[in-house]
Amino acid sequence: MSSLFDVRDGLVLALAAADGRLLVGTGAEARVYEVSLADDGEDRAALATIDPKQVMALAVTKEGRTILGSAGPGRLYALSKSYRKEGTYTSQVYDAGGSAAWGALQWRGTAGGGTQIRIATRSGNVRDPEEGLWSDWSKDQTAPCGRIASPAARFLQFRVTMRTNDAGATPVVEQFEAAYLRANEPPKVLSITEVVSRDLQARAQAIEQFRQAMKSRSQGAQKTGPTPPQPPPPEGSQPIRVLHWQAEDPNGDTLRYDVYFRGQGEPAWVRLERNLARPEYAWDTAAVADGWYEIKVVASDRQDRSAETARETSRTSDPILVDNTAPVIENVQVRVRRGDAGPEVDVTLTARDATSRVTEAAYTVDSATEWHTLAPTDGLFDDPAEAFRFTVKGLEPGPHRIGIRAVDEANNHGHAAKTLTVEE
Repeated sequence: MSSLFDVRDGLVLALAAADGRLLVGTGAEARVYEVSLADDGEDRAALATIDPKQVMALAVTKEGRTILGSAGPGRLYALSKSYRKEGTYTSQVYDAGGSAAWGALQWRGTAGGGTQIRIATRSGNVRDPEEGLWSDWSKDQTAPCGRIASPAARFLQFRVTMRTNDAGATPVVEQFEAAYLRANEPPKVLSITEVVSRDLQARAQAIEQFRQAMKSRSQGAQKTGPTPPQPPPPEGSQPIRVLHWQAEDPNGDTLRYDVYFRGQGEPAWVRLERNLARPEYAWDTAAVADGWYEIKVVASDRQDRSAETARETSRTSDPILVDNTAPVIENVQVRVRRGDAGPEVDVTLTARDATSRVTEAAYTVDSATEWHTLAPTDGLFDDPAEAFRFTVKGLEPGPHRIGIRAVDEANNHGHAAKTLTVEE
C-alpha cells in the first residue's frame, strides 16, 4: 500500500475518478485537486478553491464536465474546461542545510503564444515563512535562466506566476533549479580525552603505533610491514600518553589537526604535531617535567578549502596530570620483638610522591608474588605523603626480606626492601 495524496490541513471529503486521474475534494481549505494515477500521484494540481465552504461531493459527466457539491451553504458548481487568465504556484520551502549564497536560477517549461511564465524567490533563516525573518519576494523574472536576487539565507522558496490570453492554452513549468554555495562553517572539536591505562592492550597498540611512526619518520618515511601484536606494557605508568578527540565539520569537509601543549598557567603553547589525519595522538611525556598540562587541538578544513575560505577552531582540554616519577619509600624502620606466639616484626615507613597522591601500598615477605595490602595510619589515601605501620608474625628464625610497594595516581610503582634476621 502506498500513499497517493496527503492533505496537510483538513480532510478528504469527496473522490471522483475519470480518464486516469483522480479528483479530490477537501474540507477546511475547500479545494479540488487533480491527481494523476499513472505515476503514483507524483503529478498533481489544485484546480479550484471554494471559500469558505467544504467540497462534499464530486462527479464527472459523460461530456467530461466536473460537478462539485459544497456545504455551508449547500451549492452545486461546474468547473469550466477553459483556463484562468492567471494562476500562481508557491513551492515548498527548500533547505540548503546552512546559510548559503544563491546563484543561478533556471527553469524548464513551455510558454506558447499568448502565455507567460514569471518566477520570483524569497529567502529566510527559519523554516516557516509565516514566522517572519524572511525577505520580500524578489522581482519577477521571465528569462529561463537568471540570477536569484534573494539575500543569502538557509531557506529558499519559489513563486511561479502563469498568465494566458487564450482560454484554451496554458503555460507549463516542468522543472526549476537553483544553484547555491553554502557558507563554510568552522569545524567543531567536541571533546579531548586520554585513553585510560587500564585498557593495557589498547594502550600498548597505540604506543607501538607511535613508536613505528617515529621509526618511519627517522628512516625517511620508508614503508614498513604490518605491526605484529604487542604484549601489554609492564606494570606502572608509561611516559607515552594516548590522546583522543572527537571533531566534526558542518559542511562535511575533511579535517586536519594540529596538537599543542602547555603547562597549566603558562601563556605559551608548544606544538607537538601538525596536519594529523586521525583524531588521536600518542604524546611522549618523557621530555617534560612532572606536573599539570593542557592540550589544545586545532581542527582545520584546509584540506578541502582554499586558503582564503578555510576555517579552523580549537579546543583546550581539562588539565592532564603528567607524573612519570614513582613514589619514594623512606624512613623504613624494622624492630624485631618477642611476642606471645613467637617473634614479631614491627615495620613503619613513609611513602611520598612529588606530584600526585599515593593511592596504594602493599608488602611481601620472602616472595615476589604474595602481596598484602596496606592502609595508611590515618585510614585514608588522600595525600602525596602517607605513613604506614604493620606487624609481621610467624617468621621462622633466620634471614628474611620484606618488600614494600607504593603506587601513585599515575600508576607509578615505587619499591623498597628491608632485610632482617630473626634470632632463635
